[in-house]
Amino acid sequence: MKFVKNKNDDSSIRKVYSDDNKTLYGIVGTVEDLLKAEIFTYVAFLESEKPAYAFISFNGKNVHFAKTRDEAIKYLKSESYK
Repeated sequence: MKFVKNKNDDSSIRKVYSDDNKTLYGIVGTVEDLLKAEIFTYVAFLESEKPAYAFISFNGKNVHFAKTRDEAIKYLKSESYK
């Protein structure tokens, strides 16, 4: 997988592509940065369960929250995604 950022973007938000750059899977970034970019408008979690990262699929149908970026995109490597 490749992670691509937009020019002049200092946030953690990255587009997630296949290794051959032919398939855009979605975007991944910290919940804080996704809120700042207004990709999310609201996220509610208990403070003790607050995720650090989120992955949003290209079609917008799947959102995965996790403590790390690698955990957030782990869904892409699963059999249920294919």
